[in-house]
Amino acid sequence: MTINLPTIRLQCLFSSVFIYISAAVLFCETGVFSQSTIAEPELPTTLSRGQGYFPTLSESALLRGPYNSRSGGGVATEEGPDAPRQNATGLFPYEDVTPNFYERNRDIFRPVDKTLGWLTSNNAFTYEIDKFDNTSLTLDGTLGIFTRQFSPELAMFKAGPLFLDVLWVGAGVIWSDYNGPQQFSTSYGQRNTGDGTIAYIDVGLRGMIRITDTIYFSVVGNPMYLPFENRFAFRFATGNGNAAAVMTHLNFSETIGAWDVLFYDQFQIRPGINFYGQTTRSGFDSAGRYSFGFQSSGSANQFNNSNYVIPSNLLSFNATRLVFDNQWRFGLQLTHGDYWRSLSFTNHQWRNQAGAWLGYEGSVIPFAPRLEYNVSQFGGSNTKSDILLHTVYLQLTGRITENINCMVNVGEGWTTGSSQNFGNRFLWQVTVDQTLTQNTRHWVSFGENIFDNSLSNQSALARFIGYGIDHRIARRLSAAAFLQYTDAETTVTNGQRRQGVGTGLNLTYNPLDFTQILATVFYQKTTQSNSSIGDSDRWLYRLSVNQQLAHRLTAGLYYQYDVSAGNTLSYTEHLIGFTLIRYF
Repeated sequence: MTINLPTIRLQCLFSSVFIYISAAVLFCETGVFSQSTIAEPELPTTLSRGQGYFPTLSESALLRGPYNSRSGGGVATEEGPDAPRQNATGLFPYEDVTPNFYERNRDIFRPVDKTLGWLTSNNAFTYEIDKFDNTSLTLDGTLGIFTRQFSPELAMFKAGPLFLDVLWVGAGVIWSDYNGPQQFSTSYGQRNTGDGTIAYIDVGLRGMIRITDTIYFSVVGNPMYLPFENRFAFRFATGNGNAAAVMTHLNFSETIGAWDVLFYDQFQIRPGINFYGQTTRSGFDSAGRYSFGFQSSGSANQFNNSNYVIPSNLLSFNATRLVFDNQWRFGLQLTHGDYWRSLSFTNHQWRNQAGAWLGYEGSVIPFAPRLEYNVSQFGGSNTKSDILLHTVYLQLTGRITENINCMVNVGEGWTTGSSQNFGNRFLWQVTVDQTLTQNTRHWVSFGENIFDNSLSNQSALARFIGYGIDHRIARRLSAAAFLQYTDAETTVTNGQRRQGVGTGLNLTYNPLDFTQILATVFYQKTTQSNSSIGDSDRWLYRLSVNQQLAHRLTAGLYYQYDVSAGNTLSYTEHLIGFTLIRYF
């Protein structure tokens, strides 16, 4: 797995560590002075958003949310760790009532806005069919290049329909002393890229072209300088094969007698399009497992890459009705899913599923019961189509006390067919969540259950137990800990069986308003069968300090010690890093 620490690629496993960072939100209120006949003005008593007010130059920096040209619509690192503190309520500029060029020519740009609107984030095109009540067709998608989340009045540079913003200027340096069997490239350019020190200086730039009154073509560029290599690197931050996606959803709902009927067909595809293919300028500097810069690999730097194409289609029929004095609801479901891995719709896999359920919706029984039966059939490449997976569940959900919530699932799972029969399995899961005090909450979840993969026709049987606790020790000190054991295996195809134990502790301390200290200890033990990786034990210790030095200027210093022992993953490593970023 690859982890980015702004622009650092940490090529190591770190997915099980979760660091919770909370940030204060600055609220600033403003009002309108009401007129009075007395000599002294009264305090603000009413808020009138329609009147607005003219912010000063210093107050303009606090205008955030929909009026911030740098909020949303891009890469998460654009906004910075102190972005939540920049929010301000009640501050908003006057709207210019003079029609602009696009408003004066709305007959031309309004159709364009409607045509491109469904390709922007959080927007979709829905067509309701008049001849059929309760029937609609929704078209939703994103290309990663259009946005509505932009305020041209706050752009740094303006030239007609063109806008340019500097998002951040940053620098960083790390030192690593990796010691293990993994071999890395011994040279890049004229410099040894083994253990040692690497650094970078980079800038985030956003360019905009106004297409309509509310839609902009947006691109974020990230030029970088690597001082130890004396090389320049560049990439478009939004140029990745998974940015573009298209989804259609045909929905039909009707009430037939006592039945509520729902039918829908949902098709979605990630076409693997990279609009900025062949634009990355390679520049790369590494120290052990870590690196700064960008590599222009053939697959990642193509306009269209079939490796990123993921089409799927889900066809579903649902029917429900109230029964037993309208206290219970009975439901039926039929679902067919198709999955492919290329734009030519090859490597086809599919899943059929049928089910029936009966659930309590009244208010007399304290723990609402739900009885459910499902049967699934799998087919496709290297999969036997005569395999049927059956599951029966009884679910109880309710509140034990005011502060304790509980959910219990019990049932059985089995397969029928000529092969891959894993026999009858008792399935169960218990989840309990309790708020102990105002400052403490903990949960526990354990059982043996079957989990489906939403992007393929595979299912896995997992035995697990997990416990977590969050506690605020003091006003500025909080802790979070977890412990989990997992034993998972596939239920349909021959695959790897993986057992793992993971535990971790996170401490968050805020000695000052703009200072945060994070400490993490993590342990993971993994056992894998039918795998060349084999077993491994890993300990990870990390300490980091984040300090806001000035307005939008943040510094971070961290130390990490990572040690792993296993058949092929034995290594030790010390890592020290420092970052300094100024967001705009």
